[in-house]
Amino acid sequence: MSTPDLIEPFNRDFLHHPLGHDGEVPFVLRHGELIACFHGLRLHTRLRSLLARDGGLLGHVADTEVFSAGGQPLSAWTPYASVLDNSAITHLDRLIRTLHVLNALSALDGRPLWLGIHPLHVRAVPDAHGTVFGSILRRCGLRPSQVVLEFTDTERLGRAHLSKAIAGFREHGYGIAFGVRGDDDAQLDALLALRPDAVRIAQGALLAATLSSLDRAELAQRIARIHDAGALALLRGVGDAAQRALALELGADGWQAAEAATTPSQERSA
Repeated sequence: MSTPDLIEPFNRDFLHHPLGHDGEVPFVLRHGELIACFHGLRLHTRLRSLLARDGGLLGHVADTEVFSAGGQPLSAWTPYASVLDNSAITHLDRLIRTLHVLNALSALDGRPLWLGIHPLHVRAVPDAHGTVFGSILRRCGLRPSQVVLEFTDTERLGRAHLSKAIAGFREHGYGIAFGVRGDDDAQLDALLALRPDAVRIAQGALLAATLSSLDRAELAQRIARIHDAGALALLRGVGDAAQRALALELGADGWQAAEAATTPSQERSA
Protein backbone atom coordinates (compact mmCIF):
# COMPACT_ATOMS: atom_id res chain seq x y z
CA MET A 1 0.00 0.00 0.00
CA SER A 2 1.12 3.57 -0.70
CA THR A 3 1.33 6.25 1.96
CA PRO A 4 -2.00 7.90 0.99
CA ASP A 5 -3.74 4.51 1.24
CA LEU A 6 -2.39 4.03 4.75
CA ILE A 7 -3.38 7.42 6.16
CA GLU A 8 -7.05 6.68 6.79
CA PRO A 9 -6.48 3.33 8.59
CA PHE A 10 -3.80 4.85 10.81
CA ASN A 11 -5.99 7.87 11.52
CA ARG A 12 -8.65 5.50 12.84
CA ASP A 13 -6.04 3.81 15.07
CA PHE A 14 -4.63 7.01 16.56
CA LEU A 15 -7.85 9.02 16.76
CA HIS A 16 -9.69 9.98 19.94
CA HIS A 17 -6.72 10.03 22.28
CA PRO A 18 -7.41 12.07 25.44
CA LEU A 19 -4.61 14.53 24.66
CA GLY A 20 -5.86 15.26 21.17
CA HIS A 21 -7.71 18.48 20.49
CA ASP A 22 -11.38 18.27 19.54
CA GLY A 23 -11.58 17.52 15.83
CA GLU A 24 -7.81 17.02 15.53
CA VAL A 25 -6.89 14.47 12.86
CA PRO A 26 -3.68 12.55 13.68
CA PHE A 27 -2.23 12.47 10.15
CA VAL A 28 -2.72 15.05 7.41
CA LEU A 29 -1.17 15.06 3.93
CA ARG A 30 -0.26 18.61 2.86
CA HIS A 31 1.82 19.64 -0.14
CA GLY A 32 3.06 16.07 -0.55
CA GLU A 33 4.26 15.77 3.05
CA LEU A 34 2.61 13.77 5.79
CA ILE A 35 2.25 15.74 9.03
CA ALA A 36 1.21 14.45 12.44
CA CYS A 37 -0.96 16.59 14.69
CA PHE A 38 -0.63 16.29 18.45
CA HIS A 39 -2.08 18.56 21.11
CA GLY A 40 -2.21 21.48 18.71
CA LEU A 41 1.35 20.92 17.45
CA ARG A 42 2.48 19.99 13.94
CA LEU A 43 5.10 17.24 13.72
CA HIS A 44 7.24 16.82 10.59
CA THR A 45 9.83 14.30 9.44
CA ARG A 46 13.36 15.33 8.54
CA LEU A 47 15.22 12.53 6.76
CA ARG A 48 19.02 12.74 6.85
CA SER A 49 21.55 10.55 5.10
CA LEU A 50 23.83 8.26 7.09
CA LEU A 51 26.97 7.88 5.00
CA ALA A 52 29.60 5.14 5.02
CA ARG A 53 33.32 6.00 5.07
CA ASP A 54 33.57 5.02 1.38
CA GLY A 55 30.82 7.49 0.47
CA GLY A 56 28.06 4.91 0.19
CA LEU A 57 24.69 5.17 1.89
CA LEU A 58 24.30 3.30 5.18
CA GLY A 59 20.72 4.35 5.78
CA HIS A 60 18.40 7.21 6.63
CA VAL A 61 17.97 8.88 10.01
CA ALA A 62 14.52 10.29 10.77
CA ASP A 63 14.42 13.35 13.03
CA THR A 64 11.35 15.17 14.27
CA GLU A 65 10.71 18.83 13.52
CA VAL A 66 8.00 20.44 15.65
CA PHE A 67 6.00 23.58 14.88
CA SER A 68 3.24 25.42 16.68
CA ALA A 69 -0.15 25.83 15.05
CA GLY A 70 1.08 29.24 13.90
CA GLY A 71 4.21 27.82 12.29
CA GLN A 72 6.77 28.72 14.94
CA PRO A 73 9.64 26.17 15.21
CA LEU A 74 9.83 24.44 18.58
CA SER A 75 12.10 21.94 20.28
CA ALA A 76 11.64 18.31 19.27
CA TRP A 77 11.04 17.62 22.98
CA THR A 78 8.05 19.97 23.15
CA PRO A 79 5.36 17.31 22.49
CA TYR A 80 6.64 15.28 25.44
CA ALA A 81 5.99 18.24 27.75
CA SER A 82 2.28 17.54 27.17
CA VAL A 83 2.59 13.89 28.12
CA LEU A 84 1.03 13.17 31.49
CA ASP A 85 0.98 9.39 31.89
CA ASN A 86 2.42 6.17 30.49
CA SER A 87 -0.45 5.69 28.05
CA ALA A 88 0.13 9.12 26.54
CA ILE A 89 3.88 8.54 26.31
CA THR A 90 3.48 5.33 24.33
CA HIS A 91 0.80 6.90 22.12
CA LEU A 92 2.99 9.89 21.25
CA ASP A 93 6.18 7.92 20.64
CA ARG A 94 4.41 5.44 18.36
CA LEU A 95 2.66 8.31 16.56
CA ILE A 96 6.02 9.94 15.81
CA ARG A 97 7.68 6.74 14.64
CA THR A 98 4.66 5.88 12.48
CA LEU A 99 4.86 9.35 10.91
CA HIS A 100 8.53 8.83 10.08
CA VAL A 101 7.95 5.37 8.59
CA LEU A 102 5.16 6.65 6.34
CA ASN A 103 7.26 9.61 5.17
CA ALA A 104 10.30 7.41 4.51
CA LEU A 105 8.64 4.60 2.55
CA SER A 106 9.56 5.98 -0.87
CA ALA A 107 13.15 6.83 0.14
CA LEU A 108 14.47 3.69 1.84
CA ASP A 109 15.61 1.76 -1.25
CA GLY A 110 16.53 -1.26 0.87
CA ARG A 111 18.59 0.80 3.35
CA PRO A 112 17.60 0.74 7.03
CA LEU A 113 15.62 3.51 8.65
CA TRP A 114 17.04 4.80 11.93
CA LEU A 115 14.41 5.85 14.45
CA GLY A 116 14.89 7.29 17.90
CA ILE A 117 12.97 5.70 20.73
CA HIS A 118 12.20 7.88 23.71
CA PRO A 119 13.48 6.60 27.07
CA LEU A 120 10.18 7.44 28.75
CA HIS A 121 8.42 5.17 26.26
CA VAL A 122 10.84 2.32 26.98
CA ARG A 123 10.32 2.83 30.71
CA ALA A 124 6.51 2.95 30.33
CA VAL A 125 6.23 -0.38 28.50
CA PRO A 126 6.75 -3.31 30.89
CA ASP A 127 7.27 -6.09 28.35
CA ALA A 128 6.60 -7.32 24.79
CA HIS A 129 8.83 -4.54 23.46
CA GLY A 130 8.54 -4.01 19.71
CA THR A 131 5.37 -6.06 19.25
CA VAL A 132 2.95 -3.21 18.53
CA PHE A 133 5.40 -1.28 16.37
CA GLY A 134 6.21 -4.47 14.48
CA SER A 135 2.56 -4.74 13.47
CA ILE A 136 2.66 -1.11 12.31
CA LEU A 137 5.72 -1.83 10.18
CA ARG A 138 4.13 -4.90 8.60
CA ARG A 139 1.09 -2.86 7.57
CA CYS A 140 3.52 -0.53 5.80
CA GLY A 141 5.21 -3.42 4.01
CA LEU A 142 8.35 -3.31 6.16
CA ARG A 143 10.04 -5.72 8.55
CA PRO A 144 11.60 -4.88 11.91
CA SER A 145 14.96 -5.92 10.45
CA GLN A 146 14.72 -2.84 8.19
CA VAL A 147 14.63 -0.53 11.21
CA VAL A 148 17.39 0.47 13.63
CA LEU A 149 16.12 1.76 16.96
CA GLU A 150 18.44 4.27 18.58
CA PHE A 151 18.39 4.67 22.37
CA THR A 152 19.51 7.95 23.94
CA ASP A 153 19.39 9.30 27.50
CA THR A 154 19.72 5.74 28.74
CA GLU A 155 20.58 6.99 32.22
CA ARG A 156 16.83 7.48 32.68
CA LEU A 157 16.40 3.71 32.51
CA GLY A 158 17.44 1.09 34.98
CA ARG A 159 20.03 -1.33 33.60
CA ALA A 160 17.74 -4.35 34.06
CA HIS A 161 14.83 -2.70 32.25
CA LEU A 162 17.05 -1.49 29.40
CA SER A 163 18.52 -4.97 28.96
CA LYS A 164 15.05 -6.52 28.95
CA ALA A 165 13.78 -3.99 26.40
CA ILE A 166 16.73 -4.55 24.07
CA ALA A 167 16.29 -8.31 24.28
CA GLY A 168 12.63 -7.91 23.36
CA PHE A 169 13.36 -5.69 20.37
CA ARG A 170 16.07 -8.07 19.19
CA GLU A 171 13.65 -10.99 19.27
CA HIS A 172 11.62 -9.17 16.63
CA GLY A 173 14.71 -8.43 14.53
CA TYR A 174 15.22 -4.70 15.10
CA GLY A 175 18.72 -3.29 14.88
CA ILE A 176 19.93 -1.64 18.09
CA ALA A 177 22.00 1.53 18.34
CA PHE A 178 22.98 3.93 21.10
CA GLY A 179 23.44 7.66 20.87
CA VAL A 180 26.20 8.89 23.23
CA ARG A 181 27.96 12.15 24.00
CA GLY A 182 31.36 10.55 23.50
CA ASP A 183 33.04 11.88 26.65
CA ASP A 184 31.71 9.45 29.26
CA ASP A 185 33.85 6.30 29.22
CA ALA A 186 31.89 4.58 31.98
CA GLN A 187 28.60 5.08 30.13
CA LEU A 188 30.11 3.88 26.87
CA ASP A 189 31.50 0.71 28.44
CA ALA A 190 28.15 -0.07 30.10
CA LEU A 191 26.32 0.34 26.79
CA LEU A 192 28.87 -1.69 24.82
CA ALA A 193 28.29 -4.56 27.25
CA LEU A 194 24.75 -4.73 25.81
CA ARG A 195 26.21 -5.51 22.36
CA PRO A 196 24.63 -2.85 20.15
CA ASP A 197 24.91 -2.96 16.38
CA ALA A 198 26.11 0.64 16.25
CA VAL A 199 27.00 3.64 18.40
CA ARG A 200 26.53 7.21 17.19
CA ILE A 201 28.75 9.77 18.89
CA ALA A 202 27.51 13.33 19.35
CA GLN A 203 28.89 16.18 17.28
CA GLY A 204 30.64 17.80 20.23
CA ALA A 205 33.18 14.99 20.41
CA LEU A 206 34.23 15.55 16.80
CA LEU A 207 34.42 19.32 17.28
CA ALA A 208 36.64 18.83 20.33
CA ALA A 209 38.86 16.47 18.34
CA THR A 210 39.41 19.15 15.69
CA LEU A 211 40.80 21.52 18.35
CA SER A 212 42.82 19.26 20.62
CA SER A 213 45.25 16.42 19.94
CA LEU A 214 44.36 14.95 23.35
CA ASP A 215 40.64 14.91 22.52
CA ARG A 216 41.48 13.46 19.11
CA ALA A 217 43.42 10.59 20.69
CA GLU A 218 40.65 9.94 23.22
CA LEU A 219 37.99 9.85 20.51
CA ALA A 220 40.11 7.43 18.45
CA GLN A 221 40.38 5.18 21.51
CA ARG A 222 36.61 5.24 22.03
CA ILE A 223 36.04 4.33 18.41
CA ALA A 224 38.48 1.45 18.79
CA ARG A 225 36.58 0.21 21.86
CA ILE A 226 33.32 0.33 19.90
CA HIS A 227 34.93 -1.77 17.18
CA ASP A 228 36.27 -4.22 19.76
CA ALA A 229 32.68 -4.71 20.94
CA GLY A 230 31.64 -5.63 17.39
CA ALA A 231 29.66 -2.44 16.69
CA LEU A 232 29.85 0.26 14.05
CA ALA A 233 31.24 3.60 15.23
CA LEU A 234 29.40 6.53 13.63
CA LEU A 235 29.83 10.28 14.05
CA ARG A 236 27.29 13.08 13.93
CA GLY A 237 27.70 16.41 12.22
CA VAL A 238 30.59 15.84 9.80
CA GLY A 239 30.51 18.95 7.66
CA ASP A 240 33.49 19.96 5.53
CA ALA A 241 36.31 18.06 3.86
CA ALA A 242 38.63 18.54 6.85
CA GLN A 243 36.10 16.93 9.20
CA ARG A 244 35.57 14.05 6.78
CA ALA A 245 39.33 13.49 6.64
CA LEU A 246 39.48 13.54 10.44
CA ALA A 247 36.59 11.06 10.70
CA LEU A 248 38.48 8.71 8.39
CA GLU A 249 41.70 9.16 10.37
CA LEU A 250 39.84 8.36 13.60
CA GLY A 251 38.54 5.10 12.12
CA ALA A 252 34.84 5.99 12.01
CA ASP A 253 32.69 3.64 9.95
CA GLY A 254 30.47 6.47 8.80
CA TRP A 255 28.72 9.66 9.78
CA GLN A 256 25.61 11.75 9.62
CA ALA A 257 26.49 14.82 7.62
CA ALA A 258 25.94 18.29 9.02
CA GLU A 259 23.13 19.71 6.93
CA ALA A 260 21.62 23.13 6.58
CA ALA A 261 18.02 23.55 7.65
CA THR A 262 15.42 22.81 5.01
CA THR A 263 13.30 25.60 3.57
CA PRO A 264 10.05 25.84 5.53
CA SER A 265 7.03 24.51 3.68
CA GLN A 266 3.77 26.41 3.43
CA GLU A 267 2.47 24.37 6.35
CA ARG A 268 5.39 25.43 8.52
CA SER A 269 5.17 29.11 7.67
CA ALA A 270 1.41 29.41 7.72
